[in-house]
Amino acid sequence: MNSKVITEHGASMYRRRGCRCDVCRVGMSSTRKKYRPISTAGRIRLDAAPLVDFLVNAEQLHNVPSKTVARWKQTGLSVYTADKWCLYFGLHPVEVFGHKFYEGCFESEMING
Repeated sequence: MNSKVITEHGASMYRRRGCRCDVCRVGMSSTRKKYRPISTAGRIRLDAAPLVDFLVNAEQLHNVPSKTVARWKQTGLSVYTADKWCLYFGLHPVEVFGHKFYEGCFESEMING
């Protein structure tokens, strides 16, 4: 009697059996994101303290996941991430980061361009 091992759909089914259903693709994607290192090489990073201070003073820190804030404090923010979060809270990034935001924008263009 040939007994097959039943495997649940997800990352392991994607890898081992080649399943490409939505559940397996999403599972594999989340697994890759989980173990993908955050690359900060060659990118301009802004200090997270001004944004975190603003969020604390405005009592909006609860709207940002705590892991995200911890990562900001550890690695800083890219100008794109700073822009995204400032716009989310209805601010222009210059209001939070001052002239350093524009310096980061121009330096980022020089590296990428």
